[in-house]
Amino acid sequence: MRPFKITQTVSSSECLAVLIEGELDLAVSRELEGVLEEAADSDFQFVLVDLASCGFIDAACLSVILRSHAALVASGRRQHLLGASGQVLRIFELTGLAEEHFLLVGEPTHRLSGVELDFAAYNP
Repeated sequence: MRPFKITQTVSSSECLAVLIEGELDLAVSRELEGVLEEAADSDFQFVLVDLASCGFIDAACLSVILRSHAALVASGRRQHLLGASGQVLRIFELTGLAEEHFLLVGEPTHRLSGVELDFAAYNP
């Protein structure tokens, strides 16, 4: 099991990338909530949550991600999930959230609302 770690990187002037490593469970939900609340309180238009190195997510952390998403959307901004696979992707698919959150899988760049996001720029 990979130890839990969160790294934040500015990918562009409008985008904050949040790289999550390890398992997202109740034990780390408050730390995740603090990081995502800070991101929601920032001026970034886009918050990318990179789940490529996350092997598990439970209901507590799913709820944290959903609240963060709702706060950003309410202020006219976006949160996107990147790299979810395996069990983590399955949770989002089973709950019907995969489509709502626009999961991005492995693309080095992507254009969202006219802003090019260079995922390689934050190079975790």
